[in-house]
Amino acid sequence: MNFILQRLPELSRRVRYRGCVSSLAVAGALYLGLHANLVFAEEPGIALRFSERGLASLTYHGQEFLDSAGKEPRGEPVMSVWLEGDPKQHYDGPKESRWPDPNTFVRLYPWGLATVHYGVAGDNLNVTVEVHNTSAQQVRKAQCDLFYLRFPDGLTPDRWDNTDPPKNDGRLAPTVLTASYRQGKLVTVDPDPGVATYTRFGSRQGAGYQLSLASLAPLAPGQTVRLSTSCRFRPPDAPVEQVAADVYHRFRDQHPRSSQWADRRPIGSLMLARVNTKWATNPRGWLNDPSLDVFTPNRRAVFWERLFAFVNATVTNLRMMDAQGVIVWDLEGEQFPQGEATYAGDPRLLPKLAPEMEPVADALFEKFKRAGLRVGVCLRADAVTFRPNGSFYQKVFMDRQLLLQSLDDRIAYAKARWGCTIYYIDSFGGPPAYDPDVLRQLAEKHPDVLLVPEFEQTLTYAYAAPYKELRPMGRNPGTGSTPSRVTAVYPDAFSVINVADGDLPGRRAELLQAVRRGDVLLFRAWYRNQEFAMVRTITQEARATSGREPVHGRPVSGNPGPVGR
Repeated sequence: MNFILQRLPELSRRVRYRGCVSSLAVAGALYLGLHANLVFAEEPGIALRFSERGLASLTYHGQEFLDSAGKEPRGEPVMSVWLEGDPKQHYDGPKESRWPDPNTFVRLYPWGLATVHYGVAGDNLNVTVEVHNTSAQQVRKAQCDLFYLRFPDGLTPDRWDNTDPPKNDGRLAPTVLTASYRQGKLVTVDPDPGVATYTRFGSRQGAGYQLSLASLAPLAPGQTVRLSTSCRFRPPDAPVEQVAADVYHRFRDQHPRSSQWADRRPIGSLMLARVNTKWATNPRGWLNDPSLDVFTPNRRAVFWERLFAFVNATVTNLRMMDAQGVIVWDLEGEQFPQGEATYAGDPRLLPKLAPEMEPVADALFEKFKRAGLRVGVCLRADAVTFRPNGSFYQKVFMDRQLLLQSLDDRIAYAKARWGCTIYYIDSFGGPPAYDPDVLRQLAEKHPDVLLVPEFEQTLTYAYAAPYKELRPMGRNPGTGSTPSRVTAVYPDAFSVINVADGDLPGRRAELLQAVRRGDVLLFRAWYRNQEFAMVRTITQEARATSGREPVHGRPVSGNPGPVGR
């Protein structure tokens, strides 16, 4: 009791700051059960109550947000670690627990120490977890399961999936996890993007969702890592961009945007073939024509004549659109099945994959460049792997450096041979090797190119203009503009939006606004249809009403000339 009385002034000050009870009540609560049922706030706003095992109550304006199992609150912070050389997740019980001050909970484990600090600033609950490795082994990963949150009436927040609630890897995007419910909005953020942290809500258990923090960098013996989260309670109509503005700004400061592609005019796509046709004399499926013969010399000349007529028509369409350039999607043809092999995406292999295209490829690209257009190709972020029969399949890269080297070599080849400056990167995503840092290194080495990767995280936009599709795919309704989670971080970021088979009439207003803001529309350039006409009018209207002047890059070589072969 003497210890309690000695600390009474400090405790009573903190209690008064929270708008609470008298010094005697505090002393009695401590004497009877340490932190059992000690209340730190009763007034409107955030109120916390602790027990000897952790958080016992979390209310906001009197509404309880801490879940419970029966009468047992689910607020105990639980640590687990993965040790170097051991795949097991270790949930060792604490050897000792103590509260050195009313807001700080310390637990001693066989491998080290965890210090959890709870703080309230206005309508924000700020929690930090300091993990100190006192063992002789490296800790590969440390995780703290903080507490279970229960939303009013036990309801699921808007647009949450109970089996897969929001989560985020703070290395790839700012952590801003939003839970909207009828009476308000809870925005959970990581206020320190400088520490590699994985923040997640676990799948629904009972009526609660467990909030967890995990370190994503190894912790050597003697080292300490400090993980942070901030649970911000706001009214239902509070804009997330304002609630988390500090988090977005810090992430941008740490990962500044380096992509400086100024031209936002449309880009044409050019498909030269049809996939997996198995046509005997036209196995690559050129021009969707089974009658073509690419093997017989005189018939091969017919293929070339048809090819250049096709290209001439495409050049005319691109000029009519005032496009900035064209991406040749399938320069190597489409002989083998979609997904497994197509698109090949490795221009270095053109002589082997499509020997009939090799002699005319240079002239094909020169035709676009002489018309004042930029040129590009599709690169697939996989390794073409040949079978004994000459067919091939695509193998994902598991090594980041090998992926980087392969893409760098392909870009260097296409730049040197054809002057390509636009690269759609197919299948960029999946294993850990497919990291935005690969794009960062490519962009630094090739600052004069536009990288258009198929998949993205927010960080991707710092180095590239990711590919999006307007057409719906499964539960995805299609994308008509750069996501707001991106523009909150990088206001000048943009996407390349493929409008093929999308609902252009129904989403015209969204696309118009996207183009005004700076997004680039990707259209099928080899023929004119309603899609072509709508892209043209959207672009013209956006230019007339946005004040954004078109940026015309210089032709890579030559001057605009006749389109004949």
